[in-house]
Amino acid sequence: MSRCKRKRFLAFMLTVAMLLGVMPVDLLGGIASVKAAETVHEVNFTKLPVEGKKDTDPFTNDMMADSYYALVGSAMCRLNSEATKVKAVELSNKEGKSAINFTVSGTATLEVKFSSTGGGKTSKLALKKDGTQIADSVKEATGTTGETVTYSNLATGTYSIISAEGFTERSVRIISIKVTETSQDVPAGATVSGNIAVVDNTNGLVQEGQKVSLTAAENKDTVELAVGVENEDITLSAGTKYNIVAPNENVRAVAEDGKTTITTGTEAFSTTITLGKAKVEALVKLAEGSELENGATLTLINTADAGDTVQLTPNGTVPLKVGATYEISTSMALADAKVNGEKTVTVTEETTELIISIESTQVATTITVKDADGLLGDGAVTLTNMKDTADVHSFKSGEAVSLTIGEVYKVSCAVNNAIIKINNSTIYKASRETTNANVVISAKDADLHELDLSGGLLKGQTYEGGISVLADMPYTSNTLEACGVLYEGTVQTPKENPSPNNGAIPTTGAAVKLVAEKAGKLKVTVSLVSKVYYFLEETANGPKEVLKFDNTTNTQTGGKVLILPVEAGKTYYLYTHGSKIKMYGITVDYRTSLDWNKIETPVLGTPSVKGGTISVPYTAQVGGIYAETLDVTMYDANGKAVNKQSITAEGESGVAEFTPAASGTYSFKAELIRTGEASEVSNTTTSVNFVLPMATPAGLNAENKGHGNVKLTWQAVPEAENYTVYVDGKVYAEGVTKLLQKISGLTVGQEYTFGVAAVRGNDISKPAEVKLTITEDAVKTWNYSAFGSSVDTMSEGGKNNGFSGSYDTQDLKVWSMNSKGKLVPNSTDGVAFYYTTIDPETENFTLSADVTVDSWKFTNGQEGFGLMVADRVGENGSGNSFWNNSYMVSATKVEYFWDAEAGQVSDAGDKYTMKLGVGSQEKIGVTPENLAADTVVDDFQTAMRTLETSAVASGQGAGTYNMVGGYEAALKDITDVNPQTTFHMTIQRNNTGYFLSYTNAATGETVTNKYYHGDNGDELTRLDENNIYVGFYASRSAKVSFSNMSLTTVAPENDAPAEARPITYVTPNFSIESAKVANNANYEMVYYGNADGVLSITNSKGEAVVSGQHVDAKTKFRVNTVLEQGSNTFAVEFTPDADYKPAKYSLLSSYDTVKIDFNVTYNVKDRSYIYVSPDGRSYGSGAKDDPVDIYTAVKSAAPGRTILLKGGTYALDKTVIVERGVNGTADAKIYMIADPEAATRPVLDFQGRCAGMILAGDYWYFQGFDVTRSANAQKGIQVSGSYNTVDNVMTYKNGNTGLQISRYKSTDNWEDWPSHNLILNCTSYLNADAGYEDADGFAAKLTVADGNVFDGCIAAYNADDGWDLFAKVETGAIGQVTIQNSVAFKNGYVLDENGQEVDAGNGNGFKMGGSSISGQHILRNSVSFGNKAKGIDSNSCPDIEAYSSTSYNNESFNVAFYTNDAKNTAFIAKGILSFKDSSNAAGQTVAEQFKPKGTQETSAYENAMNYYWRGENSTNSEGIAATAEWFQNMDMNSAIHGGIRRNTDGTINMNGFLAVTSAVPAGVGARMTGTPSAVFTVAADVVNNDDDDDDDDDNNSGSSAAPAVDWTDVSNSVQDKVAEMMKNPAIASVNMNFVCSGEVKVPQNVLNTIKGTKLTVAFHSGNGVALSISGQDLKNKDLSKIQNIDLTVDQTSNTIPANVVSAKSGTVNRQLGIRDTGSFGVNVNIHVNVGKDNSGKSANLYRYNTKKGRLEYCGSFTVTSTGQSMFALKRGGNYLVTVTDRRPSESIWYTEGGYTVKSGDTLSKIAKRNHMTLAQLLRRNVQITNQNVIRVGQKLNLD
Repeated sequence: MSRCKRKRFLAFMLTVAMLLGVMPVDLLGGIASVKAAETVHEVNFTKLPVEGKKDTDPFTNDMMADSYYALVGSAMCRLNSEATKVKAVELSNKEGKSAINFTVSGTATLEVKFSSTGGGKTSKLALKKDGTQIADSVKEATGTTGETVTYSNLATGTYSIISAEGFTERSVRIISIKVTETSQDVPAGATVSGNIAVVDNTNGLVQEGQKVSLTAAENKDTVELAVGVENEDITLSAGTKYNIVAPNENVRAVAEDGKTTITTGTEAFSTTITLGKAKVEALVKLAEGSELENGATLTLINTADAGDTVQLTPNGTVPLKVGATYEISTSMALADAKVNGEKTVTVTEETTELIISIESTQVATTITVKDADGLLGDGAVTLTNMKDTADVHSFKSGEAVSLTIGEVYKVSCAVNNAIIKINNSTIYKASRETTNANVVISAKDADLHELDLSGGLLKGQTYEGGISVLADMPYTSNTLEACGVLYEGTVQTPKENPSPNNGAIPTTGAAVKLVAEKAGKLKVTVSLVSKVYYFLEETANGPKEVLKFDNTTNTQTGGKVLILPVEAGKTYYLYTHGSKIKMYGITVDYRTSLDWNKIETPVLGTPSVKGGTISVPYTAQVGGIYAETLDVTMYDANGKAVNKQSITAEGESGVAEFTPAASGTYSFKAELIRTGEASEVSNTTTSVNFVLPMATPAGLNAENKGHGNVKLTWQAVPEAENYTVYVDGKVYAEGVTKLLQKISGLTVGQEYTFGVAAVRGNDISKPAEVKLTITEDAVKTWNYSAFGSSVDTMSEGGKNNGFSGSYDTQDLKVWSMNSKGKLVPNSTDGVAFYYTTIDPETENFTLSADVTVDSWKFTNGQEGFGLMVADRVGENGSGNSFWNNSYMVSATKVEYFWDAEAGQVSDAGDKYTMKLGVGSQEKIGVTPENLAADTVVDDFQTAMRTLETSAVASGQGAGTYNMVGGYEAALKDITDVNPQTTFHMTIQRNNTGYFLSYTNAATGETVTNKYYHGDNGDELTRLDENNIYVGFYASRSAKVSFSNMSLTTVAPENDAPAEARPITYVTPNFSIESAKVANNANYEMVYYGNADGVLSITNSKGEAVVSGQHVDAKTKFRVNTVLEQGSNTFAVEFTPDADYKPAKYSLLSSYDTVKIDFNVTYNVKDRSYIYVSPDGRSYGSGAKDDPVDIYTAVKSAAPGRTILLKGGTYALDKTVIVERGVNGTADAKIYMIADPEAATRPVLDFQGRCAGMILAGDYWYFQGFDVTRSANAQKGIQVSGSYNTVDNVMTYKNGNTGLQISRYKSTDNWEDWPSHNLILNCTSYLNADAGYEDADGFAAKLTVADGNVFDGCIAAYNADDGWDLFAKVETGAIGQVTIQNSVAFKNGYVLDENGQEVDAGNGNGFKMGGSSISGQHILRNSVSFGNKAKGIDSNSCPDIEAYSSTSYNNESFNVAFYTNDAKNTAFIAKGILSFKDSSNAAGQTVAEQFKPKGTQETSAYENAMNYYWRGENSTNSEGIAATAEWFQNMDMNSAIHGGIRRNTDGTINMNGFLAVTSAVPAGVGARMTGTPSAVFTVAADVVNNDDDDDDDDDNNSGSSAAPAVDWTDVSNSVQDKVAEMMKNPAIASVNMNFVCSGEVKVPQNVLNTIKGTKLTVAFHSGNGVALSISGQDLKNKDLSKIQNIDLTVDQTSNTIPANVVSAKSGTVNRQLGIRDTGSFGVNVNIHVNVGKDNSGKSANLYRYNTKKGRLEYCGSFTVTSTGQSMFALKRGGNYLVTVTDRRPSESIWYTEGGYTVKSGDTLSKIAKRNHMTLAQLLRRNVQITNQNVIRVGQKLNLD
């Protein structure tokens, strides 16, 4: 009977005996069980010995009181302020950097006492098991007192105490740890059985018959195991530790965990013991440049067995134990040895070579002593080691001393009343890299007080310079480097915070007090904490803030030098709010600055290179009484500045160090700077060649591919040409050019070390290494990266994007919060992505998971989460746009069409918008070629398809819905439909393509969308042919959990064959896009369709508008026709081409001919004024007493007509649309203005039901009304036409942007985009969408063409930005936008019903771009203040221009010029005045953001005309400072609450706020002026009665049926305007427009009123004709003899004989009669619109000479893009206007005051001879279109 069977039989018999009563049951306790044993392991870090320790010294494992615990990574000892006690051990908050590990073999309870890093701060502790953070293990502690937490019932395994993953704000401090471990309750004599395989990898070291033994330490139980076989049914004692004994001394036997022991439990087991070499022979080599002195020894000592000592002989071999770690030492004096580059080496079976490097522990340092006053005499300078006073060196100038590397020395000399400094400090740290130092000796200055802190500072004692403290501050030795100066130690109060604090004058605690003896500076070097620093002046009226440095949000670390101005006789206090200020240096400097003329020009020495550093020695007088700063700039070989070091430490020499990012040739130049002085510039150094050291490859990842195969991947190293791959130290592959290496033939169960080194020529980096134990099965390695648009960067802390848990433990969470990230369907995404890699050559895969919502917040539809597969992954923490190809299953915004008849999703039908829904997205077309050429958008394709139809299933009609639960706040204007919080999603890659699926958890229904591989294979192998990245993601505002995760793979050859790609069918979509209403008989019909084919259109008379016209898909076809009054019906017929395919694998669902009827109504209100009221009716006449509704009015106003809005609130439930094509003309605009007689402003209230106004027509003028309460996500006003003016309109409380300029239809291209619109004197405020994401005050973004201008506008309290000029990649650049004379404030906040500020969206004032796309937008004479984020923000646009503008107290950057992806920037700024003060607590210390790139000339924005906020003050490039005295008024609160108003002419009145004083240089800062709003005179209400039904020609609509103009009203209006202009001389020229349908006789008093002013009056007679008179042209005119000027125009004139007209025939022949045929006596300009179709052609003016019967040429004008032409007139008469392709070759007949051009003349010479400017001459000769071209004999008008 076997041993096992005997034990089982015995157990059976004992049981029977008990049941039969043969054995007493009470004996069971003694025989059958042993009480579980408890073992306590406790460490208390406060009991660590403190001798020799300093705060932040490393904590190491040899300090651990109980070896049960092991430190992994690095940690710090944290001491109390007196350095008398260890407070705790601090673990880093950087993931993976530090942990305390322990292993539980039974069960255990853990108690941890831990704290945060400071009072009021919070840290987080967590526990990991076997490498994975345990869910719900995260605990918090606030302050430094300490919290004790308990973790119970810890099972067998290895645990790690860590700072919680994903929490990066601060580290955690461990005070004590206690583990109480209970061994398993094992019955006495109990056994366990199992299998043990013994694998022999010794290559014959095991002799036949030799076995492995297992020996129990407790009971000496021994079991022998055969080698090379599976030892089955092995019985061992339960709960017992066995030592593994190898077969012989040459063999090493280890268990699976690498240990030489096995511990059993109570359950069956299966394990493996591996045999390998016990020893190896290694060859010893000396590294190049290393030498071993004769007689000196090299020794290796086993760190675990001091008796195992090995002596090394160069070029000899030594035996070493495998698995042992040896530490190297040498007997060579003053030398340090390393083995393979490290102090220790762990021996493996592959260790065959030891490279020994020997370096001196000393560095020879040459010291130059500067003793200008000869104080030292024949004496010497001494350096004394601060730790070892026996290490002392005395020397004279130029001598070299040997200093111990890493040690700190104090400098001294035997001279009384002298100051001695070495490299500007009292101490010096020796380093291998620095071999030169400078000592300066100078006499003490009575006005310079450098406090000696080494004795601490005591309360009640006054120190030199007037310094005292309010509490005792002991000294602690602790070096710190700040601004290039090394400090010895600190003073700090141990217990008492300042009180009171927070901006008050303290009376006790940690505060410094200074009673200033003279005017000067207090210089304090502090160790920064995340607190607010105050420097206050004590005044009779309370504390005056001199400095408030907020380090709580933009947290800086390390040392900072505070330089604080003081005035004689005043008292000051410095402290840290809520903390104890720690100070390294205190200096009171009352010295007078050295005269700038005595400052020597800086000199740079020869640069030197060592490793990755270039050192540049300098001689320059900087700091203290010298210059404020020495800026040393590094230039590349092309002379481009690439880096700069700013030096402020006081001294006369030193070294500036640079670490270039690339190899190259570099030179250096320095600039010595003092505010208010011209900088001193150094020599330019000789060039130095720099070779970038090869960096170790980052991101090395090893992945088990199964069956002994491993795949290595890594990240590229700059300048690497190829890579070398190692396995266990041996070269596996060289010359690898891919970032991938596959390795095969590895032994399963064995651990290997894989390495990769970067290679460039003969340079090779230190290899990156990773260990991996080989498994039989493939095991995926999972990684994480947050990358792409808007993710928060690592410099921002990266805390808004992250993950916890893992795939392996099935507890994964991924989050992307606070709008840090976004999904952009037509562009690049920003995501937090947890992923693994797939080998596209060998693996198809299926990834599925249940996705559960923890929380999400609706913003703007760019949020989402789900599964993703892509072909490349961005760098973690990079917020740059990142292109890749991808497929996603997403819960996000999804839109789809539902074909109700077919009962299916289609490409046409009812539209459903899901915010959020579930869909699948394909993004493809990105290639290495189009990435390099920056043409991705040309090839990029994207498509979103829904995976659910819950809204349809629930019976809802078309609309906006949501089916994702778990949101944080109620969704505004969005209907929930069966919201779910768990979604089962799947992505599968197979031989067909990518199958993306969603399974409804409630119904079990699965919907799959299939995406087929392209003709060239998998779309996801374009950018990285070796890897596909698949995993789980979240974006923007979502936190989700993933469970039931499954990833399976299959070889493509074993997968199902590819399916045939089916044909998809596209629904034909053909339409007439032009409006169904018209205000002109001439009508442009626009057709658009999605197929090639033949188009025919006939009118209601059966006449062909177009017949058999072939048109192209997705291309607009335009044709002109003439409408009849009333309804016009067109028959539209389209036949698709029979062979047309929308795409390679798609067809139209029908190729049948489509016939539709299209109706257009042409029915204008034939009256000058159309009245509209809140209760107007569609059938009203439009008369004052019979008004119409607004919807009717905008359809029926003809050019030149005026819509008058009566006062009151218009309760509207439909969008007011001015349709495209319902246009005015350049000289006959359509006006929609407030009725001047109205008692209240018209308010268009859309009641939250729809979008507000869409203005798609051209040449409209809107004035004097409000637009409010558009629906959520709908704009207040959308301007989509061109040449419109929106004047004095207010938009507020709308559901999206108040006023936005953007295209009308999605099919519009550049030529349709809105252009040349003027937004004048408008105000937009309190606009907010539900998610606080999109609602700006004003916007001109995404799809706008050139020439749009915002002038005199105010944007305030809008949820997102004040102005947004965003452009996106898929639509490309927008036209240049100009913003001038405008104000943006408090954007990013809105007000609640109680008037309290609510934190909302981004909050930039002027956001002037997007997506790194060129815009060249202009900001001029504008003000931005108090915005939540940036004041003037390029928003990545690389070339904005800003002129004469003020940015004040914005909470982030006042000015930010930067780009993410553009290669070059071209920023221009001139006259920027940026300022902050203490009232801006959030952002006072935030300096500007400038990130120039490429060819940017920095002087274009950094120059003497710009005063930028530098963090503490505002200075220009010459150091001249702007001060608060530059402003008349800085009371922001008063300005916000009523201080900012508008003048009566509509321009902005800042009421003195931020108005600059006379101290400000001309052109610097905003000086608020503007363009006055237009003034309109409303004449009598006129109906134009024309009974000729056959005459619909618009040329007759201007007949003189109207009564004469009321010239009294005109005169009064003109007088009022001139009076306003006189009050404000800065106002630019003003135009006043009067619509005059009848007789026009301009009286003398109007001419006298405008004489000499910048006012021009224009009289519009309709149909594009106007005559104007400029006040400037009347300047020198005698008007006494002029009674009036008759400018009545007869547009029906046919006086000129037909044969005469035909002789001048052009494309336009238009006769005009001006009734007064005599001389006007003044200059008059006539404006004639000849149609924009004639743009660029020549408009020509002829006057008919009735006596001679001929037309006399008066001049030509190149027609503008709007169809405008203009000519100068001296008299009336009959005129002909023609249009020809080019200017006629005729001489001017008709002119007065004439001059004939002679040879040698230029216009400038002619102007000068006749005492006028060139501009005045050109104004008199408007026929001149090119001022550089005149002809001899040409006639010019000089009058």
